[in-house]
Amino acid sequence: MPCPPKACQLARLWKDGHRNRPAESSRKRIDAAFAPMAEADLTEFDDLLYGEGGGPPMARKKSLRSQLYRAARDMGNVEAVKDGGVKGLAKRDARRAAYRRTNSATGSFLRALGLSGTRRKR
Repeated sequence: MPCPPKACQLARLWKDGHRNRPAESSRKRIDAAFAPMAEADLTEFDDLLYGEGGGPPMARKKSLRSQLYRAARDMGNVEAVKDGGVKGLAKRDARRAAYRRTNSATGSFLRALGLSGTRRKR
C-alpha cells in the first residue's frame, strides 16, 4: 500500500535534512516585526490589567506547613511514576480526585447536620 502523498512528502523532507524551522530570511522578518513590541514600555497597560495604581499582586507567602505538604505530594507523585510509570501517576490522580469528591460531600453533609464546624479560613 503506497503512503499518502502528504506523508511521503514530509518523510522525504525530513530525510533530506529539512526541519520545521523558518528560513533565515523569514526569521529576520519575524524578529523585525516583533522588535518594537520587545522594546515598548508596556507598563501603560498595568491599570487595564490590574486595576487602578496597579502592578501584579504580591505573591502570598507560603507557610512551612504548605511547603511540607507540597513536598510530600510531589514525592508521592514521583514514587507513583517510579512504580507504575505514567499509568501509575494517572491512577494516583484519579484516586486523589475520588477521595477529594467523597471527602467534600461527606464534609458538606456533616456541616448541614450541624455535626461539623464551619470551613477553616484560608
